[in-house]
Amino acid sequence: MPSVVFDVPRFRTRYPEFENVADAQLQAMFDDAAALYLNNTETSFVTNLAARESLFMMLVAHMAQLGFGSKTAPASPLAGRVTSVSEGSVSISGDAPALPGTAVWFGLTKYGIAYWQATAPWRTMEYRAGRSWPQERTRDGAWR
Repeated sequence: MPSVVFDVPRFRTRYPEFENVADAQLQAMFDDAAALYLNNTETSFVTNLAARESLFMMLVAHMAQLGFGSKTAPASPLAGRVTSVSEGSVSISGDAPALPGTAVWFGLTKYGIAYWQATAPWRTMEYRAGRSWPQERTRDGAWR
């Protein structure tokens, strides 16, 4: 099965707000995403290449927003959402969204939340009813 090849012009069409990020930086983020977050080989759980490409686009947009910001929202040193702001003596506070485990990192941008939601089918456990292990074989080779 082929892998997704990152298409920078296609990414820019989908996410024009990242015109401030260089092509080489976007490609590096895609390479990181393929190495760290989403398998881009024939053994990937996401077998549909169009779906995998969409997931990669969301991941790269998430990473670009965190690292470089966009033309509509500059990168922020604050991790999480803003919960309160004051003006006199300037103060700002924030918190991370209430998400389980590693989802907190994805919850830092709208692109990460979209990725997290889209990957829900691949983050479930598959239960198969049957006997507990170890089992024994009968003389004819059947399991009992």
